[in-house]
Amino acid sequence: MEKVSEVLDRGTIESMIDTFVAAWNAGDMEQALRVYAEDAAFATLGGSPIFGKDQIRQHYLAARSEQYAGILGLEVLNIRIAPGHEPSMATAMLRWCFKNSQGAELSCGFAMCAYIRDETGIHVSDDISF
Repeated sequence: MEKVSEVLDRGTIESMIDTFVAAWNAGDMEQALRVYAEDAAFATLGGSPIFGKDQIRQHYLAARSEQYAGILGLEVLNIRIAPGHEPSMATAMLRWCFKNSQGAELSCGFAMCAYIRDETGIHVSDDISF
């Protein structure tokens, strides 16, 4: 297997978050989903967990058209990198908020995302949003 050159650090995670937000707000769901592992798990408060990028895609497409059509913002509250010379796991606590075109908040909440580094790169493996 080829060694992955990406470093799992705060800068990489923040860049992935920025990529996701920019893609979401541009309506580019495929680019937004690139941050997720193929077998990622996703759960929301009161919802059933879903597994895999295809199910996450379906969830996001429905959510975007129904309740989260505003402008997405994600604020990083905390990032923890697992100790080690070449860390392979990290978590990020985020505050998400959708705003209308005038900047008024439509809906806000929190997310806890787990990041993994493997031979294919760095990806979100688990996302719990509430």
